[in-house]
Amino acid sequence: MKFAVSIFISIFFLISCLTLVSPINGMKIERRFIGSVHKGYQCNKKKHNMYDIEPTLKSACKAYIKRKQKKWFFIYFINRTVFKRFSESKRFGFPPDTQITPVLPKGLEVSTYDHIIFSPSNCTLLGLAHENDIEKKNDAFSLCKYLVWRSTWKDYLLPP
Repeated sequence: MKFAVSIFISIFFLISCLTLVSPINGMKIERRFIGSVHKGYQCNKKKHNMYDIEPTLKSACKAYIKRKQKKWFFIYFINRTVFKRFSESKRFGFPPDTQITPVLPKGLEVSTYDHIIFSPSNCTLLGLAHENDIEKKNDAFSLCKYLVWRSTWKDYLLPP
């Protein structure tokens, strides 16, 4: 009898908690992999989807604006978004204020040699660049190519 009462009470609390947690406007599902094609950049064999590039670009632009507004010494250590001036902007024909920030590694990757190239004045994506080996001193970066590729069955199994 005590077991049945405890089951009844736990079901009652579960239902009451679920009604409190449910959103008022209904549930919204983020649909990242809808459609048959992906758009992004390919650096060597690594493909970067635009869904993964855009949040990094937005956070780098916000960090650039904050760094320009505040000239405090400790602001450089508080912000986690790392960006720097793109040294080869003239060689590729980009504006002189062009900045780069590394692409965030996904999964089990420890680091990445791919960088997002952006213009901080209007926060636009200019492209992606791959950092070459140290031996190639004259060409430190090579541009990645824009690519549209078809979805595979593995894309639907990946978490958003």
